[in-house]
Amino acid sequence: MPDCREAYKERRDQFHRQLMDEYTQRFPASRAFHERAVTRLVDGGSHALRMFPPFPYWVDKAEGAYVYDLDGHVLLDFWQGHFAR
Repeated sequence: MPDCREAYKERRDQFHRQLMDEYTQRFPASRAFHERAVTRLVDGGSHALRMFPPFPYWVDKAEGAYVYDLDGHVLLDFWQGHFAR
């Protein structure tokens, strides 16, 4: 009988890879900016909380309750301006 924990771990890891792949595809400008940033800043950023795998999205501007990233996404700012660099 297969171990349920191993099956769960396999499904979880597959889902995580799928999310990372989709994120990478949806945020190409942020990825390119981050790849450049890591050559100039430790881990590519100035604040550890903003760094997350595979790379953070990079905010272009903020207006009211929204932030606009380099890839053209409009995101509701639940972090109250923390990502506005």
